[in-house]
Amino acid sequence: MSLPTLEPLNFKEANRFMCWHIAIKSEIVALHANGTWSLVSFDPSMNVIGCRWAYKIKRQADGAINCYKARLVAKGFTHDGIDYS
Repeated sequence: MSLPTLEPLNFKEANRFMCWHIAIKSEIVALHANGTWSLVSFDPSMNVIGCRWAYKIKRQADGAINCYKARLVAKGFTHDGIDYS
């Protein structure tokens, strides 16, 4: 399978390519190393904020692919039980 030239819109699309697996793993390692994220057991008293993956292909000046980036971003459109979507 060749490398993708378009950014995926969701995890299902990204999951088809090893380059996105590597980008996701790199982001998770960075989040753990920086102490900005940790996986915890769910408790009903918690205020949970959803998240999603954002994907970006970084290119060189000539348009050639430089690297694949994946970022885990919080869904900031919910507040106090109100879903703004």
